[in-house]
Amino acid sequence: MEKPISRRQFLKMTATAASGVAVGVTLPGTVQSQEKSAISKPIVSVVKIKKGNIQNAVERAIDLLGGVSAATGNAESIMLKPNLAVPKPDATTDRAVVGAVARVLKGAKKHVLIGEGSAFAPKLPNGMLCHTKDVEYLKTGQKHVFQKLGYTDLAKQLGIPLVNLHVGDMTFVPVENALVEPFITLHKSLTQIDLLISMPVLKTYQTSQISLSMQNLWGTLPAIEYANPRVSMHDAAAKVEPSGTDSANVDLVRANRVGLSVVDATKAMHGQTIHGVGPHTGTVTKMNLIVAGTHPLPTDMVAAHIMGFESHEIPQIGTFKLARKVGMTPVGLDQIEIRGAKPTEVRKRLKRADSLPWLSGRFVFGPQRCPGETDVDEYGN
Repeated sequence: MEKPISRRQFLKMTATAASGVAVGVTLPGTVQSQEKSAISKPIVSVVKIKKGNIQNAVERAIDLLGGVSAATGNAESIMLKPNLAVPKPDATTDRAVVGAVARVLKGAKKHVLIGEGSAFAPKLPNGMLCHTKDVEYLKTGQKHVFQKLGYTDLAKQLGIPLVNLHVGDMTFVPVENALVEPFITLHKSLTQIDLLISMPVLKTYQTSQISLSMQNLWGTLPAIEYANPRVSMHDAAAKVEPSGTDSANVDLVRANRVGLSVVDATKAMHGQTIHGVGPHTGTVTKMNLIVAGTHPLPTDMVAAHIMGFESHEIPQIGTFKLARKVGMTPVGLDQIEIRGAKPTEVRKRLKRADSLPWLSGRFVFGPQRCPGETDVDEYGN
């Protein structure tokens, strides 16, 4: 693991990384590009998947954003970040969607990687999930998730590397005007790429109402630092606001080099209850859509509307309220240019998750560190 910088060194660092943009790289939808083009609206595309052809839908969604060049700027090295929180297909990003985006980018001569840090954790005899930083467990667990969901085979087919964001060389990234912590530890590869594309699946969620492109960035937090399932970051965020999630969502967007987001809306998971805490429970409904946008915030706002949140409710969703607090835009749907299918034609009123502040559900994770287990099965049980 890379030697941590001192606090003195940190305070001398520039805030370049806080904008989410690599030096010399301007990405559509980022703070830099918004400042340069404050008049133009962010663009979000909504495309129906016809006859099961996901590749065509993804290509159409990116074309509606202006094509690969417009959607990725001058980024050359691009990491795809799917939501692979647990090894269950219904709760995770379909590899066909990730494969479709990868093919589009490779066709444009981009260097493509897939990175993830899944949320698995060992289960103790008392039924609680413990907090693990064990390197071997994190290696074994991530390998299991990639294999179980078909990403190992996908990466081989496409000739692109898989990156375990839990282990390896780490570095500090400053977050200007942070809501939770002034710097975040990230895998060094996340600071070496030009662009991170967030690729979530549609979900409602207990702590934060929705789990989309912004919350998907929790998978960039390394468990070697934050203890899987990132309990220490949730605890820190809970000191800022009850969800223990929303505030970190906003900081993670600004810490990562994220611009383009592509949402796997082939399906949606919704209606989780307090008896099914976590990212893997709920009813699954077919949606047959791809939603893409030039930045996670407007993309998530449109996706939330498609899941049934009304226009007047969207600015009040926790993550969006806090994004507005730090100066991120847009504020409402009327400030977004939506291309393709009209949300009113494709939206479904999905069941919302029971509200569960972080500290009310934390008991599931227990108070102790894990004993260093290496055997992993479904959700680390």
